[in-house]
Amino acid sequence: MKATLKIAFWLVLAMFVSSMFGGSIWAWSIGLWLCKEIIEGIIRFLFGCIVFLLSAVALLGFLFWLLTL
Repeated sequence: MKATLKIAFWLVLAMFVSSMFGGSIWAWSIGLWLCKEIIEGIIRFLFGCIVFLLSAVALLGFLFWLLTL
């Protein structure tokens, strides 16, 4: 059910964009899907960087605290 809704959403979005700018519905659906995948990859990368930096700061802070005891 969830996958069917995703496919329906992408087709409706592709039809909307195709009606606004012209072109093939299939080309728009593939292009929009590729853009979504790229944006999701960038967001995942940035989230991973933030998690890494926060864990490194916590570890370094803990080590600094241990050394100052």
